[in-house]
Amino acid sequence: MFGRNENKIVLEKTPQTKFVAVAYGGRGTVPVFEKSGYFEFYTVLDGKKKRKNMLSIPETSTKEIIQTVKNMRTDIVICRNIGPRALNELRKTRIRCCLFEGGPGAAFRAYINGELQPL
Repeated sequence: MFGRNENKIVLEKTPQTKFVAVAYGGRGTVPVFEKSGYFEFYTVLDGKKKRKNMLSIPETSTKEIIQTVKNMRTDIVICRNIGPRALNELRKTRIRCCLFEGGPGAAFRAYINGELQPL
């Protein structure tokens, strides 16, 4: 499943694999999508967490955030709130968005437990 290519970690995408990006704002909060410079990035295989990484996006324009999660082949983004333009752009790339108020760990557990519904 996981391999190394030079200094990069290569995550193979299979039909059973989901990539979940949970917005991270520090201090245990899930921020608004447009203000997210960091994401907890989870690899989920058959409904179970296989890997967790931190994803940092240095340029925090909405366009750059969307492009980065798209390039990471993200399936689900979890954030506190999202504007209509950003939501529309995510939908165009087939990335689903779920809203959650609380901490990133609780947001991921809610996703795994099927408690979050995509917008």
